[in-house]
Amino acid sequence: MESTYTMQQLIAELGKAVEKSLTIPFDPEALMSEKKAAQFLSVSARFLQARRVRGDGPSFIRISARCVKYRKRDLIAWLDSMKVDSTSEASI
Repeated sequence: MESTYTMQQLIAELGKAVEKSLTIPFDPEALMSEKKAAQFLSVSARFLQARRVRGDGPSFIRISARCVKYRKRDLIAWLDSMKVDSTSEASI
């Protein structure tokens, strides 16, 4: 049995889905995988790995030798620490 929707029904369903996604509470203590943290920061997982080795990346939690997690609040704090007001201040 195939369902058919009108354009208005599709738009209404999409609106409900967007509204539902916006009501998810932001938990600053929530732990994220390396992959999710990289997506959150719009960088690659390899970037985070390199920053962990160098010691100048966001704070992380080592669960085991192969499992690293990040807190959202730590990612945001690290982003805030990277803020500069002019290109003359930037030194990466």
